[in-house]
Amino acid sequence: IGGNQLFVGQTYYIQINRPLFLPTTILATTTSPMPGLPDDWAHSAPLLFRPLTSLNNVLLLGGDATNSNYIDITDAGCIGFNYGSTTPDVCGTDGTSDVNEDGIVNILDLTLMGGNFQKNSSPWTP
Repeated sequence: IGGNQLFVGQTYYIQINRPLFLPTTILATTTSPMPGLPDDWAHSAPLLFRPLTSLNNVLLLGGDATNSNYIDITDAGCIGFNYGSTTPDVCGTDGTSDVNEDGIVNILDLTLMGGNFQKNSSPWTP
């Protein structure tokens, strides 16, 4: 939050994101073509103690080959088209068909994408 001071007792909204994974929260827009987006940032936590307030661990869901924050047929198509490749293609503008980043596009990438198909965020309770 830059040079601003955080105050004990206030609630702060938190987002965790990483390329090829679904973020913990996403912000809905009026032009979003993706169904089921939340109306606002979904995860928040009150600042209880300074300097540290503990938060629960987060597990980000993977398989977002296109980095669109939504796992759909476009992700499946890109991974499937590059199946078996050791030189994965770019998906979307900045994604990759090797969603688990192990150097080969294989069943592990398809499984990761398929297990999270049609999801748009990673569940988390701060």
